[in-house]
Amino acid sequence: MEGKNVSLNCTWTAGTNVAVQWSKDGVTLSATSRITISGGSVVISPSVRGDTGDYTCTASNPVSAQTATKPLTVYYGPDTPAMSITRPKQCVGGGDVLVGQTLRISCTSVSLPSAVFSWRENGQPVSGQPDSGAFSLQTVSKSDAGWYTCTASNSITGGTSTQSANVSVVDVCFDGGEVAGIIIGSFLGLLIIVLLIVLLICLVQRRKALQRRTDAAFVRKTDPNQRPVPPDPPTNNGRDLNQALQPPLYNANAQTRRPDHLITTQ
Repeated sequence: MEGKNVSLNCTWTAGTNVAVQWSKDGVTLSATSRITISGGSVVISPSVRGDTGDYTCTASNPVSAQTATKPLTVYYGPDTPAMSITRPKQCVGGGDVLVGQTLRISCTSVSLPSAVFSWRENGQPVSGQPDSGAFSLQTVSKSDAGWYTCTASNSITGGTSTQSANVSVVDVCFDGGEVAGIIIGSFLGLLIIVLLIVLLICLVQRRKALQRRTDAAFVRKTDPNQRPVPPDPPTNNGRDLNQALQPPLYNANAQTRRPDHLITTQ
C-alpha cells in the first residue's frame, strides 16, 4: 500500500562472481533517497503509487545470466472526491436545479482499486443509490435543497474520503442569454414608449396651435368693434388727388388786368 515499505529480493542457487542488476519496466533502476539497492535486494521506503510496475532482477557471471521478474502493485486512495452538479443551464444569480427537474450529482475519486461511494443528504443516509458515484433525484422540490455528501471508500487500503456540496433549488432560472434578451427587449420597449409619448406631445401641440388660429379667425369675423380698413383714395380724371397741386406758372409777357373799380376808404 502507498506509504508502506516494500522489499524485493532476488536469490540464485549457484555460481561465483555473480553481479546483480535491477530494472523497472525495462529501465535500469537506480538508487534514490527512497530506493536502496544492495545486491539481490531492493527496499522502497516509503512506497508511492508511481512505484507500481514490473521489477526484473538479472544475475550474471562471465559464464551465464539469469533473470527473474516480479510485478509490484501499490494500492492507494481514495483521494478527496471531486463533486459536480449537472446543470441544464447556468442560472444568473445562483441556483443548481429547478423545481420539478432531476438533480444529478457525480462523485469521482482517484483510487486503486476503484472506490465505492455512499451518499448522505443533510446528514441522513440516502439509500437506493449506486455505489459508482452517480447520484440522481427525480422531481426535486424546495425541501430537497441542502448539503449532499459523497463518501469514497477503498476496500484494500481501508481508507475513506468525503466531499460535500450545497445544492440550491430555485423556482425560476435565467441564463446569461435569456437575461441579455430581457434587457434588450425592455430597452426597446422603453424606447418605443418614449417615442410614442414624444409623438403624442407633438400631435397635442399641433392641435392646440391649429385651434388657436381657428379661434383668432373667428374673433376677427364676429367682432363688431373691429375698425374698418379705409379704401384707397379716388382719382380725379385719372389724376391722383394725393398729388400736390402745382401753382400756375408766371408769364412775364401776359398783360395784367386792371380792376374795374377802385374803392378808397378814408
